[in-house]
Amino acid sequence: MRQYSERLLKEIAGKKVLISSHRGQAGTNVIENTVPAFKNALLHGADIVEMDVAKSTDGKYFVLHDGNEMRLLRTAKNIRSMTAEEIESLDYYNYEGVRSGGKVNRFEDVLSALKGKCLINIDRCWDLKFEDFGYALGAFEIIKKLNMEDQIIYKTGINEYYLSEMKKHDVRLMYMPIVNTPEEVEKAESYGLNIVALEVIYPTDDNPMVSDENIAKWKDKGYLLWTNSINVWDDFVISGGHDDMHAIKEGTKVWDFCIEKGFDIIQTDWPAVLKNYLEGKVR
Repeated sequence: MRQYSERLLKEIAGKKVLISSHRGQAGTNVIENTVPAFKNALLHGADIVEMDVAKSTDGKYFVLHDGNEMRLLRTAKNIRSMTAEEIESLDYYNYEGVRSGGKVNRFEDVLSALKGKCLINIDRCWDLKFEDFGYALGAFEIIKKLNMEDQIIYKTGINEYYLSEMKKHDVRLMYMPIVNTPEEVEKAESYGLNIVALEVIYPTDDNPMVSDENIAKWKDKGYLLWTNSINVWDDFVISGGHDDMHAIKEGTKVWDFCIEKGFDIIQTDWPAVLKNYLEGKVR
């Protein structure tokens, strides 16, 4: 049986479309994936903050999207290959290329700072080879310890090992698979997980993932639908061009497609801009 948290249901009922802030709202000395960035995102109107979780070699959990170490920490070493002591010895650098005064935040510290404040989307909380579900279980224990299950939406791509392990361990966290095809939706459904939302990937407007038929079918099943407005890089199109950059260059009307299709959650790097748009549309 699908279990939504009361917090999520209340937010959707009141706001119609929710804003997820990608890695929080960063700028200058406010570094992405840190407590200040997440607090800043809430000040800019976000309802959900998205964060990336990485585990050190000695089993401690941190919040950082691995692969960005050179840009943010001035090291070529992947955070997942470091001890906690190594990670905590590093300084964050801002976009001016100078030390920001900040450090990589521990996952538990970030959750504690956000307890009771917002919904939280957990990304990249898996081992990169998809063969050790203990990687995720350790993070789940921290969530349980803080009694924050009602705030968490966990997501992964479609990986049969992780889906089967979630079923085996009876993971009851709210879950959102990242889906590229209708067949991937069916694959995720076959495991009987607590799917409350679908992160829908569609490179073009005529993609089957945004057909009226499929959207109606998934909404009838009670799924919330999440679309990404973020621009990670130019040739990585995941929402048909209905994204932050086009909204800034051409006007926020580019988001009309997302509203007309019935998306319930939009992830952005500019939550205040999206909030202003939504207040004139659905709120």
